[in-house]
Formats: sequence, structure tokens, C-alpha cells
Amino acid sequence: VAIVWAIQRHESYAWVLQDILGVAFCINMLKTIQIPNLKVCSILLILLFLYDIFFVFITPYFTKNGESIMVKVATGGSSKSQERLPMVFIVPRLFSPYSSCLNQPSMLGFGDVIVPGLLIGYNHGIDLKVNSRKVYYIATVIGYAVGMIITFVALETMKTGQPALLYLVPCTLVTTFVIGLIRGELKLLWFGDKKESSNNEESSRSTRGPDQASVGQVDLDMASNASSNSTIDSENKSLIRK
Repeated sequence: VAIVWAIQRHESYAWVLQDILGVAFCINMLKTIQIPNLKVCSILLILLFLYDIFFVFITPYFTKNGESIMVKVATGGSSKSQERLPMVFIVPRLFSPYSSCLNQPSMLGFGDVIVPGLLIGYNHGIDLKVNSRKVYYIATVIGYAVGMIITFVALETMKTGQPALLYLVPCTLVTTFVIGLIRGELKLLWFGDKKESSNNEESSRSTRGPDQASVGQVDLDMASNASSNSTIDSENKSLIRK
């Protein structure tokens, strides 16, 4: 698929191949990366939230033509080759009477799927741990869908590119905090399994301690027995000589 896309990437149907590659890439990343706790996930989401806002809304004030760097990279800019980084999902706008740019397809970056997906995957693990019937998972998936709807509404309203994480991060992260607060599991969400893993390490060390001590005591006993046997043998030999 990747080879066919590389050869046919300028054709009208190439977006299908790019989206297939994008789905495979996102699934692989979500299977590979695991978030240890909500604290790490919150820091990651907030930093990328600010990053997305900066490169979409702030960078036009620093460029000569007033274009966003993020939008320019995603759309290929005004270059003659019109090459685009294959890091976005592309869906052509077949019919959009409310759109002012019918020739521009809708695009969603891989990061807009992977980053909230890490939080959704973490919440799914919490559901399995507390047997909550996928409360966190379903709620954050719904929050992600609401964030996407808000993103497309803002896109049609403002007639300019929108940072999807501006809407996806609050809809998923706030939802997780609210449900954790209501269920009284916010501490478990925030710290994850850190305390349990430390307790397991301490228990394993405590179980190993007596075993190692007993092994050391056995070694000392064997050494003392060997030394006593050697002294007895030497005494016997001296008596025989006499």
C-alpha cells in the first residue's frame, strides 16, 4: 500500500491509500505507547494543546504572508510540487453548501487521533481495573466525538483552519476528571498503578529476604561442618601415626 501510494500520490484517489496507511500507523502507535498515569497524560495533552494553538493562531503574526505554518505544511503551501506530508487523514468534500472552499478537502492530523487516543486507551485500562463497565472509555469516546463536531462547526464558521486539539483536549480530559471526581477514583486515575507496583516490589523483596538469609545460613553451616571434619581427620591421622 505504501509503495502504491508513493507512486500514485498525486492521483485523485490517493487519499484512500493515505487514510489506510494512517489508520495502520495510529493503531500501531496506540498499541506501542502506554501512558502510566493521568498525570503524565495531562501534561502531554496540555503541552500539545498549547503547541497546536501556537502554530495555527500565533504563527501567522510572524510570517510575511500571514499564513499559518501548520496549515501551510498540511496543505503543501504555495510550492510548485504541492507535496504534502503524509501525516493527515484526508476526506474530500463531495458536497458542502456551507463551505467557502469546496476544492479543499477536510484534513485531520494523525496527532489529533493518537494524542486523545492515548487518554482513551488509559481510561479503558482503568475500566478493566475497577470493573466499571467501560464508563471512562465510553465517556471519553463520546467526548472525542463532541470535540470533533465542535471542530467542524468552528471550521465552517471561521472559514479557516482550526487546531483540533483546541476542542478535543478539553472534551476528553475534562470528561475524565469529572467522572473520576464523581466516582471517587480521581486519585487512582492521577497516580495509576504506581503505589501497587511499589507495594509489589516491597513484598517481593521481603519474601526474598528470608530465603536469601536461610541460604546464607546453610552455607555457613556447611562451611563450619567442613572445617570441623577437617580438624577431626587431622587429629585421627596424628593418633594413627603415634
